[in-house]
Amino acid sequence: MHNMHTIIVLGGSMRRDSWNHKTAVMAAAGIKGDDIEVRTLHLADFPMPVYNEDTEAQDTLGEGVQALRSHFRAAQGVLLGVPEYNAVLPGALKNAIDWLTRPVEGGTRLDCFSGKVVALVSASPGQLGGIRGLPTTRMILSSIGMHVLPDQMAVGGVQVMKFGEYVHSLYVPTSLNLVKMKPLRGTALFILDAKLVFKL
Repeated sequence: MHNMHTIIVLGGSMRRDSWNHKTAVMAAAGIKGDDIEVRTLHLADFPMPVYNEDTEAQDTLGEGVQALRSHFRAAQGVLLGVPEYNAVLPGALKNAIDWLTRPVEGGTRLDCFSGKVVALVSASPGQLGGIRGLPTTRMILSSIGMHVLPDQMAVGGVQVMKFGEYVHSLYVPTSLNLVKMKPLRGTALFILDAKLVFKL
């Protein structure tokens, strides 16, 4: 019997119709295996206040923080869709990371992140595809002990694509444990083989 591996799929935007959430979900379609469980989460389903040490001192983390912490503690890998807000990751995503890195009884400060693997994707109506937000995200996640895969994907011009066609064209099953490139309407897109999550 195989040990089950859990991968969280999460978009870093609070917007319900987020392109980054959709892109992360599409990337997850390539994750296959009888021993893999994919959990798709939406950040908006985990409401939490802006991190404040005074709030933390009241011993009231809130249901949103506790629920998201439970998911991350149980996971071995994360597929993260990162919107770019003014060349960095969104405040809501950074706020969630701040809450999840706080120590709790029965756990360590970094047990939601340390030693786990994360792949980064982004999408934007702009031609750069949100890629400017990925370096700061990579730096933060590396600093809290995550293994950030070196390969990443940024999809530009998403507003001009028919999303059904985009889904079909972007993610093509591959047996390669490498990154390959595929042209889509003149744009070179990096295609991640999700199996890399467990081959670091």
